[in-house]
Amino acid sequence: MKDVSVIIVNWNAAATLRACLRALFASEGDSPREVIVVDNASTDGSLSAIVAEYPDLHIIQNAVNVGFASAVNQGLRAAEGHFALIMNPDVMLHPCALPELSQFMATHLDAGIAGPRLLNPDGTVQGSARRDPSARTVLFGRSAPLTQLFPNNPVSRQELPAFSVIGDTPLEVDWLSGACLFARRTAWEQVGMLDEQFFLFWEDADWCLRFRRVGWRVYYAPAATGTHVIGVSRAKRRVGAVVDLHVSAFRYYRKHRGLSVLHPLTVLAGAGLLASFGLRFAQTLWAARR
Repeated sequence: MKDVSVIIVNWNAAATLRACLRALFASEGDSPREVIVVDNASTDGSLSAIVAEYPDLHIIQNAVNVGFASAVNQGLRAAEGHFALIMNPDVMLHPCALPELSQFMATHLDAGIAGPRLLNPDGTVQGSARRDPSARTVLFGRSAPLTQLFPNNPVSRQELPAFSVIGDTPLEVDWLSGACLFARRTAWEQVGMLDEQFFLFWEDADWCLRFRRVGWRVYYAPAATGTHVIGVSRAKRRVGAVVDLHVSAFRYYRKHRGLSVLHPLTVLAGAGLLASFGLRFAQTLWAARR
């Protein structure tokens, strides 16, 4: 795994960052070529908790929170490996995950990006492998209300193919969660880096779509597994995260549909996202009061 550079984007995730690194360095086989932690101006002592324990980390310290996509790009520019494992600090890889991903990319030369099976802390599968966003995503995406209420409904299972994979057979998918992505350098150098117009959310869907448009494939590789404690950083700015989610969704729609702001479909999409925002905003406020 000397060809792998690991990039972890951190923002106030001291609670899980050490566990993330501990699991990473407990991986089977060789250690990664380098581990780059890009810190977005954390104020919770995240870095002081790890620098003494891991003196060989390459740390990039930002003076302000530049967003997820910009921070990943900083890591990609610094990375020396032929592959980059992009991770959230709330992902704990299982020991076989990194060698499994490395082996998968070595034997699937058409793969630009691969991602592991991500599990919730209770062992249930997360919907990290997904279909391209559509109008149905508002209601049946991973964190959409109907998926949360009825996780096994057939529409959500279509939108989130990770729920239907049995065993370790790889599956070609439209896109993967940016919580854990394994990318090939020759592919990202052709496609370009993440779009920094996305501060948070949907930059992963955009990146995967751009890979596919030039012929690279995106794979869900469930033989590699990890546990993802969703939203450790977002919990510190719940309302801001809801805003980011919907602003980025509208940006993604405009970018890839190419319609004017006044086009009826754009107006309809905007109205749907506003309704979704209102519902999630109310849910966030209610949860904060409990």
